Amino acid sequence: MADLNLNEAHTNGISDDRKFLCGVVEGFYGRPWTPEQRKDLFCKQEKWGMNCYLYAPKDDYKHRAYWRELYTVEEAEHLQALIAEAMANNIVFYYAISPGLDIAYSSQKEIAALKRKLEQVQQLGCSAFALLFDDIDPEMSGADKEVYQSFAHAQVSVANEVFGHLNQPKFMFCPTQYCSTRAVPTVQTSEYLNTLGSKLAPEIDIMWTGPKVISKTLTVEHIREVSAVMRRPPVIWDNLHANDYDQARVFMGPFCGRSPSLIPLLRGVFTNPNCEYGPNFIAINTLAQWARSATEENCCGDTSELKDDAISADIRLETEGDDSSVSYCPSGLPPTTYHPRRALRLALEEWLPEFSKSVLTTGPIQQPQIPLPIPIVPSVNTCMSLTTTTAVPPSLPTIVNNVNQVAEVIQDANLIPSTNIVMNSLVSETKINTLLPEQLPEVDSGSSLVSQDVASNTSSAEPMDCNHSPIESPAAASTGTTAAACEGAEDGMVVDQSCDKPDQAPDAEFSPANPSSAPDTVSSKLPQRSSDEDNQLTLDDLHLMADLFYLPFEHGKKGICLMTEFNWLKSNSHLVIVHNRNNPDGSRKPEVQEWFDKAAKFQEMSDAVKKMSERLFRARNRSLLYELYPYVWDMRGVVSLLNSYVQWLALGQVSSLVSNYVHGNYTWFSKGWREAFMSGDQEPWIFRGGLTAELQRLIPVDASNDLFLYKAPDELLCKSFVIRPYNESDRAELYKLVLRTADDGKDATLLFEAHTNLAGDVFVGSFLRAKEEERIIMVVEDDSGALVGYCCSAINARIHSQLHAHHLTLLRDQYPKVVREEGSMLTPCEQLLATLWDEPPVFPAASPTPPVAMSQGVTPTPPVAPPSITSITPPESENSSSPAPPSSSTTVTPTIPPSASPRDVDCSKLLSGVVATNGSNPAESNNLASNHSSDASLPSLVTPAPVPTPVGDLLRYYPALIRVSMLPSITDESITKRLVTCLLASLRAKGGFGGHICLPSTDKYSLELYGKLGFTQIGMVGDQIYLARSF
Repeated sequence: MADLNLNEAHTNGISDDRKFLCGVVEGFYGRPWTPEQRKDLFCKQEKWGMNCYLYAPKDDYKHRAYWRELYTVEEAEHLQALIAEAMANNIVFYYAISPGLDIAYSSQKEIAALKRKLEQVQQLGCSAFALLFDDIDPEMSGADKEVYQSFAHAQVSVANEVFGHLNQPKFMFCPTQYCSTRAVPTVQTSEYLNTLGSKLAPEIDIMWTGPKVISKTLTVEHIREVSAVMRRPPVIWDNLHANDYDQARVFMGPFCGRSPSLIPLLRGVFTNPNCEYGPNFIAINTLAQWARSATEENCCGDTSELKDDAISADIRLETEGDDSSVSYCPSGLPPTTYHPRRALRLALEEWLPEFSKSVLTTGPIQQPQIPLPIPIVPSVNTCMSLTTTTAVPPSLPTIVNNVNQVAEVIQDANLIPSTNIVMNSLVSETKINTLLPEQLPEVDSGSSLVSQDVASNTSSAEPMDCNHSPIESPAAASTGTTAAACEGAEDGMVVDQSCDKPDQAPDAEFSPANPSSAPDTVSSKLPQRSSDEDNQLTLDDLHLMADLFYLPFEHGKKGICLMTEFNWLKSNSHLVIVHNRNNPDGSRKPEVQEWFDKAAKFQEMSDAVKKMSERLFRARNRSLLYELYPYVWDMRGVVSLLNSYVQWLALGQVSSLVSNYVHGNYTWFSKGWREAFMSGDQEPWIFRGGLTAELQRLIPVDASNDLFLYKAPDELLCKSFVIRPYNESDRAELYKLVLRTADDGKDATLLFEAHTNLAGDVFVGSFLRAKEEERIIMVVEDDSGALVGYCCSAINARIHSQLHAHHLTLLRDQYPKVVREEGSMLTPCEQLLATLWDEPPVFPAASPTPPVAMSQGVTPTPPVAPPSITSITPPESENSSSPAPPSSSTTVTPTIPPSASPRDVDCSKLLSGVVATNGSNPAESNNLASNHSSDASLPSLVTPAPVPTPVGDLLRYYPALIRVSMLPSITDESITKRLVTCLLASLRAKGGFGGHICLPSTDKYSLELYGKLGFTQIGMVGDQIYLARSF
């Protein structure tokens, strides 16, 4: 498509002041862009034919929170340079101010302060202004009510007066009711909007976001309705690509849902894109392509219907998971007709060279918001964040029947408002300063509302008032280093002037602010150029990235393909059991072969994501990389986790009732969920987390969303880790790993120098001896293939205790006998050797009936069966041979081993008196018991009858034994959490819902590790602490 400049378009019979406005509004909440980034934006805008920029960063403190304050000399110089740079690139610089939080409309002193502030900016060369009254309390003060008839009259009076005082420049106005859902009661009958339309000076343009704050589509009918009420065509403030309300998401899909036939009906369109500047290339570029299409003949009425149909067809293809090429475009469209899929391809082709430019950065990776646990039910409001104790609302329906039900369920989430922060983006070309309270200017005592605004975020904040960036980045928050300190480095971002010369290396070396000698991190300086083309980011990589981070109401085709393939593999994993049971020769039926073919396809998709991320991490544009890194890093980890789970499913060790156990609620495949997401009837902050959260919710660990709470690393990780099932060839490496973590997580090689295999034999030997169907073992390996972590689980701890005791007796022939003598001091190795001859520990016993009273006066609920899941039916061959779970009225009589209930007790709620019951499939527990009772190699162990204890009662609900260990050198906490997630999901597929671990009270490191993994202490027996968790 030819580069057609909008500065030269639409000029026939139209004055220069009434050109169609096409530009960018920096109007999001959070960290503003730097002056250097804004100047880069102006260059791109001129190149693409755009003509305006609106300066309105919500958290730039003299724009909103301290709007009365004049700019200092230093700040004014930076602002003046920005205005001059915009003019040099033929971009109209609109300066916006937001006084609505605390302005007294009837105070002449306040109006004078507003005029004085805008006069200062006007003297810096600015000739275009905007007055914003969005996201404020619509109630006036008592003094204002005595002067003005309504809220609208007050705002109109101020706007008209300021407009005249500035000699009627280019001027825009953002109303408090800025979309249809904010109009009271409707757009047509809103007294506020009608007053604006009739009283506001006709030369002032009014901004509008559409039917919603984030509107999926804009129609001709809607724009005509709004224009009639406002008595002028609106300027669209388009939040389609905004991510400040959910910064677990970033949007890299094309501008869509708006036909170019709307352009003659609009005054202009400003995109309010992602907080991160670099990823906005696609949003801004495709908007420019959309606007340029209006300059061609294809914007007439004869082809507008074709474009609408093309866009609708494109949306259908995006959401139906079509596996065709991303660059697919329907035939029959003229080359100059705007189509989102084609626009995306063109934008990606132009974006690709940006990654090879030599742009340097420093400091920790900026992460605007600490990631939240992904709840089963997403949260509601963009100005809210989940508390650490937020739980799933009670009485949730098992199946979502319709879109309205989804919305009703979501409205029950418990939320708290987040706090405001104050930043300054006009003190450096490359840095953003976060202002501490002592750095803020004194507040005028005559303005009673100012301190209230700065101190807290009021409960009346509108949804457009989104999540605010923390004063500290997640990296800084964990180390005590404030963002301001990180930004105080001598060089914030260095741009190599020779960036357009790909073969020219930077002139000088660059040292990061926080250099690290850790083996798994790399500095932010540029990587050496590689002659291997396979290491260069490709256009296919960018297509994949865009599909994984698409749009608020749509997931890209490859993203949907990931969800679809994984869900199919998970739901049909029973095919592998039937195959292993009935086909010992290894021959595969067609349906079984289909399962393994899809597993191989999922492996290829996982590899593609990994390869894309590795190439991205080698990009020379470190500034762009740092902005994308937290999102791509998290996505890569989640996809790798799903692939690890698929590898375990391929072993065929799941329960025969696996479909019921792994189904899950509130996923993309739950009835009504997908429809609610795609409809556009709900604001997108209802569905937090994007595709990453959708993939996480497919993992069958409903009660374990805390394991998804982790921060991105402070620096780029150059190593990748793979979680996979254990195989026999790993035994030697596993024993070495156990030895390196045997001293309460620390290296015990020197302690066990005399018997290097002792730790492995004692700690994991019994797991290796157990039958494959009775255990789960996962390992973590790095790029070199070395094991760095492991986790083991026995499905039934009571049975495993007998196996472990027998295993220890067998070890007596391999090691010397050590006898404890009173007063003697044994080495750690001797202490462990002595345990081989100790009597088997007394396993805590359960009460003969469901417990009535536990420690601390807790009265738990008797075990109950899980709710029936009508949407998933096990295979017919399985139903006929597998017993159904007991009904809720079934009385569970404990035996050895006891029959556990199908649900577990939530430890975190136990001490507060709230107990939910879970456990493992009783039929399978009995099967395990019968298997061991018939095993001639396992002698019966005669032990005294233990006394019933609270711990014994709780083990009824946490039957699995879980052991986890990771090398201390692995500082990325997400690796351990994903390892445990994979293990718990595997236990869930076997019918388990709860697990525990027993540790000595002296193992402080291990106790802390399990605490971070969601395990809660449920009691002590001697010096042994029992920890448990549900999943």
